[in-house]
Amino acid sequence: MSTKIFRLLLILVLALSGCESSAPVLGKKPVKRVYLAENDADELRIWTDIRARANVLVHIDATDDLAIFPKSIMDSIEATAKSISKGDIMAVGRISSYVELSSLATVGYMAGMFDRVVWVIPAGRPTGEEDPEVFRRFFLESRKFPKESVGEFISEGSSVSGTLAGIPLEITRLEELKLRPKEKAIVDLDMRYFTLLAKQKAGYKTGIQSLLSFLRALAAADLRVKAMTVNLATQSNEVPMDLRYYGKVIVEAMADPKLLEPPMPDKWRLVSQAEDSMRVGKFAQAAALYREALKLDPENPGLHFALGVALGFDEKGMESRQPLIDAYRLDHEYLRGIFHLARQLGAAGKVNTGLEILDSPDLKKMLGEAEMDYQRGVFYYSSGRPYDAATYLSKVSSSRGRDFGLYTILFRAYREIGDVPRERDAMQRLIDIDEGRVRREMPWVYIDLGSLYEKTGYIGNAKDLYKKYAELFPSDSRSPALKKRADSLNAVLETWRRK
Repeated sequence: MSTKIFRLLLILVLALSGCESSAPVLGKKPVKRVYLAENDADELRIWTDIRARANVLVHIDATDDLAIFPKSIMDSIEATAKSISKGDIMAVGRISSYVELSSLATVGYMAGMFDRVVWVIPAGRPTGEEDPEVFRRFFLESRKFPKESVGEFISEGSSVSGTLAGIPLEITRLEELKLRPKEKAIVDLDMRYFTLLAKQKAGYKTGIQSLLSFLRALAAADLRVKAMTVNLATQSNEVPMDLRYYGKVIVEAMADPKLLEPPMPDKWRLVSQAEDSMRVGKFAQAAALYREALKLDPENPGLHFALGVALGFDEKGMESRQPLIDAYRLDHEYLRGIFHLARQLGAAGKVNTGLEILDSPDLKKMLGEAEMDYQRGVFYYSSGRPYDAATYLSKVSSSRGRDFGLYTILFRAYREIGDVPRERDAMQRLIDIDEGRVRREMPWVYIDLGSLYEKTGYIGNAKDLYKKYAELFPSDSRSPALKKRADSLNAVLETWRRK
């Protein structure tokens, strides 16, 4: 049975059985089925677990999360999607790596969870005012979709519609978001939407005021919601840890729409005032306000973390330790936020404060000396102290020999202190650990490493690297010169061999 026929039968059975639960209007009636997720795969697990079914996925995200799977794995993906449609949570784990590569909406569609996708983007003007060809070219040229998978895109009022890999797709802004009559939705809100909005919209500031404005605009769309997931996305390092706090705010506001009406609750009002204080550098005042907010919401890890951040920027590193550890105690994901804060402080010239945080006995007890040495190395590099960074990172490199991230920092540290042999060896480790990743993300490593080998007299290695780059990237403007240089070095080697 084809996937398309399977999906149609599944939707028909669900409709006839009357198994769909009520769908309250978001922002007008309490929405209880709001779930926090860590990543795209986590969202798919939630949808699978609650047997989410709706007419449409309202996808509020910086990325489309649509994909074309290679033919070699398509049968496996289709079989897994069928298992997911039956509530098999374990099946999600089998394709989680693909889901994390921007295919959440595609897999959900294949599993019969919805019939179409509405992608909400933070555009500057209605998408319907753009030339529809702009969107088609985006999928062809930027997203690299095969030509035959990208259907025609047309303007429909204030939005744009088309098909992508057979999936009906509408692209719109929040301001123009309107579903068809009687449609019910799964709402997927990814916090990366707000990071993109901050980059694109002049004057936009992330914070509880802008979040509540967003939620009011979302409520104005009158969406009948079957379920809503909020992807916190902090694990990807694309979303700052301070935005994690807003996940709980969204859950509360959706469960009690009256919270969206002014005046805002005291605990949110205090946070708003603290955010304003942080923006103008009044860190002590912000800390005092966060302490007041914690009295009203003492088990909120985001507030503990925010207090630690305010104290850190107020250069009270010793005092910031406890609220930061409290944030971690309540939500382990904040551990990465502690290290990021230390690096922020170091980059801002508050090196001693960052070190006071890293020297916390609680961190050493939890993580061990080796991990803390690694974190100190990363911290020192962020602080503009490459010699100290190289000292700590080289110390732990023997126990983290396959750590790609470590060597991406270590070679740079050696470069900045002028240690060419060690820079060369650290860069070579990148290729040894994961050459595929080097090709995809850092192809210039072949050229730079070749130059380092040439400088240090290893012209055979240099020749091989130049040649490899020219073969891998023949259309690159540098490839002809690199091939010529490889041939020249090869001639030198041949001369040496004849002697």
